[in-house]
Amino acid sequence: MSKASILRQLNDADLEEIHHRIRRDADGDLEIAKEAERRGQTTDGGRQTPACKFSLGPTDAAKAMVIARYRQGAEYRRWLNAWENRDTDLRKAIETQKQRFTFISELVHNTDKTGLEAVSNGLMARLLTLATEMPDEALMDAAAGQHGWVAKVIRVVQEQGKAERRNTGEKALAVSQDKKLSSEERQKRLKEIFGIP
Repeated sequence: MSKASILRQLNDADLEEIHHRIRRDADGDLEIAKEAERRGQTTDGGRQTPACKFSLGPTDAAKAMVIARYRQGAEYRRWLNAWENRDTDLRKAIETQKQRFTFISELVHNTDKTGLEAVSNGLMARLLTLATEMPDEALMDAAAGQHGWVAKVIRVVQEQGKAERRNTGEKALAVSQDKKLSSEERQKRLKEIFGIP
């Protein structure tokens, strides 16, 4: 066993403390080595156990070299990477919540029909996206019968599509029956209704 790997014999709490001391680089390698030896010769209760031989080397230079080698080793690098990225998921969740809050806040200030439709469409899109990521069995359960949430979302989307087509048809009918409009104005408005350039 290499002297650097002897540090893994420390209990989890002690090894964590040694990792943090190495990370902070506030102490020199020799001071960290002496702290590791002190922690390695105590039991969980903190009592000294003289029979325990936990030594990182015969000389101060050797002890400091063990810490220097451990600092460069894969074990410490894995720990440091995990520690540095420990809150990545939390940061992502906070950013997502912030974006959602901003989106909803803007829609509350803009309470016209298009704002509410945008929220509705956004929520339905999110639900359908979740449905596409579900395992087949869970999706079948969610889509089953009248009460499955996927079936309900699909029904709402279909009903919304029908309502939009009905609304478009009514607008087109009103324009086509408006006797006050010239044929060019009627054609222009019909193109606007149907989104024709």
